[in-house]
Amino acid sequence: MVLDRYPDFRYLLLLGDGSYDYKKLMPSVPYQNYIPVYETDESLNPINAFPTDDYYALLSNNEGANLKGALDVRVGRLTVSTAEEADQVVDKIIRYDVSSERFGEWKLKTGFCADDEDGNLHINDADTIAKEAFEKDPLINQQKVYLDAYRQENTPGGERYNEATSAINQQMDQGQLAWCYLGHGGPKGLAQERVVKLSDIQGWSNEDRLTLLITATCSFSGYDDPSVSSGGELALLNAKGGAIGLLTTTRPVYADKNKRLTSNVFKNLYARENGKALSFGEIILRAKNGTSLDTLEDNTRKFTLLGDPSQLLALPEHDVVITTINDKDAALYADTVGALDKIKLGGEIRDYTGALLSGFSGEVFVTLFDKATELKTLGNDEDSYEKKF
Repeated sequence: MVLDRYPDFRYLLLLGDGSYDYKKLMPSVPYQNYIPVYETDESLNPINAFPTDDYYALLSNNEGANLKGALDVRVGRLTVSTAEEADQVVDKIIRYDVSSERFGEWKLKTGFCADDEDGNLHINDADTIAKEAFEKDPLINQQKVYLDAYRQENTPGGERYNEATSAINQQMDQGQLAWCYLGHGGPKGLAQERVVKLSDIQGWSNEDRLTLLITATCSFSGYDDPSVSSGGELALLNAKGGAIGLLTTTRPVYADKNKRLTSNVFKNLYARENGKALSFGEIILRAKNGTSLDTLEDNTRKFTLLGDPSQLLALPEHDVVITTINDKDAALYADTVGALDKIKLGGEIRDYTGALLSGFSGEVFVTLFDKATELKTLGNDEDSYEKKF
């Protein structure tokens, strides 16, 4: 009714955690019923039982309980359980937009992480999506942590990729606009080798460089069990950093369908309209509605947005354009830059329509990249093989 009467109704933010036991039928479950969660009927089925806030966004006639159809509004949830948590998450959102420390090269970085084994399924999917993203948005610098490219260590607790964990934590603290993981996972972390643990997530200290997490993995962000704080929830609730939002999953999902949806996310992630980045809600709405199969299958409904759906991705606000190199027209410059050479750059600051911002005053940080280097995975396990990337 609201959508029919007010076509400008675009966003729905659910401020509060949820519980599958909203009637308090189970004494052992802490009572926590702040914002209702839609649960599917198959409550005991490990695959078909799941919570989904998409239910609230399926508003056309004959849509809703069957979970089929295109989303009509953009919906997200802040999984907070106390006023203090709510204040902390809201403060993160405000800081993401207005902090004087928010500028920097981190806004041009995106991380890709892929699990090992499964016949290189996850690495192949992640690298395909990374290549598609680079072809569409070549200015975004990609940082890849493919687990099988690191030395696997045997410990009393099982195999570990400690170097990969260190690389991920370092990249998070340095800042990335977005970080994408494909592979196995659960509410306590990512990968069988525990490459990202709850303690890692709680230790991220990137409060001025908050990341949008995209996790195509099982059950990383279930928010309907009051007795469990999932990894996704902790990333959002981390007051010192972590995630500004998550496009993430609440229950077990399937790799082939995850790849399709994640690919659709990256087709929209860096897009601009009227010079402005898209909102988190708009990105996931377009991704879910972009393929007809994803409007009909349950796998997509297990993906949720933890965050403010109206929050705009923090793409760089201006465009730095190099016009001269060593006083020569940059478009015609063809010389080689050698070690220890001194290079003089000239340029302009423009908006994203190409108009000169003649009144701009600020600093420019220059990063010079060497030529691309080809690496390869190590084939650490029987179900992994060497792959160049």
